[in-house]
Amino acid sequence: MIVFAVAGCTSSPTVANYNMGSDSAAIRAGRNRSDAIITQSELDQHRRQRTNVSEEMDLENKKRQQSRDAQNQTLSTLQQGSSLIRGFIR
Repeated sequence: MIVFAVAGCTSSPTVANYNMGSDSAAIRAGRNRSDAIITQSELDQHRRQRTNVSEEMDLENKKRQQSRDAQNQTLSTLQQGSSLIRGFIR
């Protein structure tokens, strides 16, 4: 535990070490670095990838929902059948 506290005090300042209020200042300071600037084609590629990921997630959610609906429908049919049989037995 003490080792972590000492290591935190001696490490060089990074964005992870800043407080919450200083995050935006660190981001602004890093914006104008040459390695932080991306081209328009890279930006377009990142946007396409984000769009693809959200479409894939949406598709997976729809698949899960369809599977859950099919299972619920089967369970409902079984419950109705058992209720009908119980009605005949009584």
